[in-house]
Amino acid sequence: LTFLVPSITARTLLMIPIILGIGKAFEAEQGNSNIVKALLFIVAMSGTMMSIGVLTGHVGNPITAGLVESATGEAVSWSEWFTIGGPPAFVLSAISVFIIQKMWKPEVGTLASAGTYVHRELAAMGPISRDEKYTAVVFVGTLLLWATDSFHGVAVGVIGLLAIIFLMLPDIGVMTWKEAQPKVPWDVFVLYGAGLSMGTALTTSGAAEWLASTIFSPLNDLSIPFQMIIMIWAVTLLQVFFTGGGPKTTALTPIVIAHAMTIGADPRAFAMVLGMNMHHQYLLPVSNMPNAVAMGTGEITSRELNKTGAVMSVLGAAFMSLMVITYWTWIGLV
Repeated sequence: LTFLVPSITARTLLMIPIILGIGKAFEAEQGNSNIVKALLFIVAMSGTMMSIGVLTGHVGNPITAGLVESATGEAVSWSEWFTIGGPPAFVLSAISVFIIQKMWKPEVGTLASAGTYVHRELAAMGPISRDEKYTAVVFVGTLLLWATDSFHGVAVGVIGLLAIIFLMLPDIGVMTWKEAQPKVPWDVFVLYGAGLSMGTALTTSGAAEWLASTIFSPLNDLSIPFQMIIMIWAVTLLQVFFTGGGPKTTALTPIVIAHAMTIGADPRAFAMVLGMNMHHQYLLPVSNMPNAVAMGTGEITSRELNKTGAVMSVLGAAFMSLMVITYWTWIGLV
């Protein structure tokens, strides 16, 4: 779903009923099932980690790409983002799943009854409809166009707009504007536009350069990889002050870009590495919307989220620090 649904919150909301249904299938008591807790943490936290690797997977990613383009004049393509962020993100999320299931050991060995539940629900839905087939074709086509944007040169936003047009074509599409409009996350569009405007203002006014020189000047004599690693841990610690990766990206990425320009480093590399690490927001219920959604189920407590989120925060920062001196160095980004 990371490739098809451009919101980690929406993906979490899609998965919550399935997870709770699995819990009901083996008669789990609310708030006392490690299986349900682990699945919720995996969707919320491992899912957020996976968002790092897909340009359209999290609102913070296009904000980073837009700020990079504003500062350097060079666009970041979907495929370039995936090449840089995809492998680390998917490996990190896989490791996190393994650790979460070790932290929350399942109370039963198998979930055969859950399989029965899923099959029963699928049978109740009936055969796949024409609208479902049409939607699947549009989404697969959109994904293929996104993945090949470096070849055909069509912008990610234009491809997304074309997908919406096909979904709304009279007599052919699967929905109307009146049906879709109430469900459009307009707050995301406002956040994206405001973030780019604020980032551009910070850069053009010189405020970002002043902040960068003030905050990061002690790092100037260190090697580029070491500076990146220190910043990764810094932005991870700053999660306690932000209510999501999007706002944190908007506030901090212009400063990171200005710092890179000040020391003569590649601003694209700094912005993309740090932009991908802005998503480490696992510690508090208010740190990330998926955390709040998971808390709202009544299956996990704030203390349990804090404990798991702390482990995931350290894991995310440590793994991405390793990527700075391995994968990102090998592909020539650092």
